[in-house]
Amino acid sequence: MKKQELPEWFDGELCEEGRVVQNKHRDDKFELTNVESTMYDFVCSTLAIIGMGIGGAKESEDMHKGMEWFKENNHDAYLFVNNYLQSFDHFKY
Repeated sequence: MKKQELPEWFDGELCEEGRVVQNKHRDDKFELTNVESTMYDFVCSTLAIIGMGIGGAKESEDMHKGMEWFKENNHDAYLFVNNYLQSFDHFKY
């Protein structure tokens, strides 16, 4: 597996450790690296902003870029995150 790096456009902080995330809607879990965990937090935070109705085109673009990052860096993680996010009514990816 190639070394994962956050994209240049990302300006958040890197999580120090990976973690296991759980999709409580489907009762499954997935282990993320620290880099994947960072992007997961970013995608989920962006979704929350969109869900509160305060996000606009930039947040939608950020969400898309975050999901594309997952697709390119770990397709299995992308599928997990995508399935998890599909459980939210306001998620449109």
